[in-house]
Amino acid sequence: MDTGTKITLRKNMKSSFLKEFLYVKAFLSEPITVKFPWGEEIIEPPKKLHISDLLFERTYSCIDYLPCKKCCLGLWSLFLVPFTTKESCNIIKPHAIVQNININGKDFEYLCVDHKGVFCPLNTPEVGCTIHVDNPITCMFPLIHFRQYRKDNVNILLGHFGRNWKLGCPVEFRPYHNVEEFNARVLPRFDRLIEYLGKIEVPHKGPEIMDYIYTRRDRLIGNIIPHVPPGGFGLL
Repeated sequence: MDTGTKITLRKNMKSSFLKEFLYVKAFLSEPITVKFPWGEEIIEPPKKLHISDLLFERTYSCIDYLPCKKCCLGLWSLFLVPFTTKESCNIIKPHAIVQNININGKDFEYLCVDHKGVFCPLNTPEVGCTIHVDNPITCMFPLIHFRQYRKDNVNILLGHFGRNWKLGCPVEFRPYHNVEEFNARVLPRFDRLIEYLGKIEVPHKGPEIMDYIYTRRDRLIGNIIPHVPPGGFGLL
């Protein structure tokens, strides 16, 4: 391990990668082995995945609060290279440290951008986020928490992070106008997370989880009589 890597790990790259892989953990169907710079870890699927009704009951748009960038401060942004377009990689590389992570025996390259104590350099006053279409996972789900609880369970909910609240996040939540708004604001994020899981080639329950999201959407927003399979999908 070179000196530069040791320096980044002494900051908070480790906690950033563990946060990144909490999103992965939530959708896993089987354990995976990940070799991080600090050592090997086995990441198990959650014993239970709970998706809060808050995800279906209220929404927000950060675009309404530009040029706010309070979320763009803190942990590292981690860009999986096979998941990020070449155009965005060219913007990211001057600010990034390259880190290879081995997942189930295969190496994957990440571009790691540090914004601990400083605002993310990829967010500019003129245009806001310059790589918004290729946001890393932690930026794809602003205010949508993937929270681990009771050690082996994961809860997905919608609300202010403690850090955002302390920084004065201006977002105010409101009900969805209709199903179409939910589809546009929520479904692409989860679809993209499933695409990410495909890129790192891990076994996952993406289709089953999306079926559950569709069912809850129709019940809580669409006023459609839901079809629940015998026994139900439950909450994993």
